[in-house]
Amino acid sequence: MIVVILAPMTAWEAFLGHYRSGFTLKAQYAPLVTSALLTVAAAASLFAPARSGTLIQVAGWIGVVTGLIGMGYHHYYGVVEKPGGYHWLLHQLMYHAPPLAPLSQAALGALIIFAGRLVNGASSAFGLPIRVWIIEVCAVTILGAVAQAAILHYRGAYNNILMYIPVTIPLAAAVALAWQGIAPSIVGSKIAVFTLWLTFLSGFVGVGMHIRGIDRQMAGFYVGRANLMQGPPLSAPMVFSGFAGAALAVLQLG
Repeated sequence: MIVVILAPMTAWEAFLGHYRSGFTLKAQYAPLVTSALLTVAAAASLFAPARSGTLIQVAGWIGVVTGLIGMGYHHYYGVVEKPGGYHWLLHQLMYHAPPLAPLSQAALGALIIFAGRLVNGASSAFGLPIRVWIIEVCAVTILGAVAQAAILHYRGAYNNILMYIPVTIPLAAAVALAWQGIAPSIVGSKIAVFTLWLTFLSGFVGVGMHIRGIDRQMAGFYVGRANLMQGPPLSAPMVFSGFAGAALAVLQLG
């Protein structure tokens, strides 16, 4: 269910960013196709889990590969190729292609791979329990979202105190979750669940604040297409809610 919701959102953000640059590369269509495939595979797993195993695995691996390649593209075209290159690294990270954004698709791919194996009765993968893999994927993804939010909110000069939320609460949740995956304990589980619930809620707060940020642009939603491209990414905070929700589900069921 989480992949069904988040995959179209990643496609939307990829479309806006790539539309802004004019889809100058054919590879810029890849995340749209991949998101559609992930959505179809995840939806199929909800209605016919027994018959969608192969589709889930194929879609998941395509998502992982697309996300990793996308990160390479963002790094090259967003940093290396730009004037100043690494000498203006902070500037490139703030104003050009978001370096970690494609990894959300890789994380969704990994999530659907492990969830599919879990549904089909497998208990481990690559030498570790699947439950641990899902927990660590969620922890790393939340940590990546924290880093991306820190860069973009720094660009916004942290002009609102709420801009500190995605770099504090989710960071604590990611650390607690990662530790719970490595060394599970009752106390650790309670800390992880508490911080994950806060992280889950913070995503919805973030969407509201990003809507406000778009509306505060010149002419607001009256020139919606322009401000959706130039303003804060509308659905990006849902990465926190989605992966916190996935982690909570695993912790509660575990």
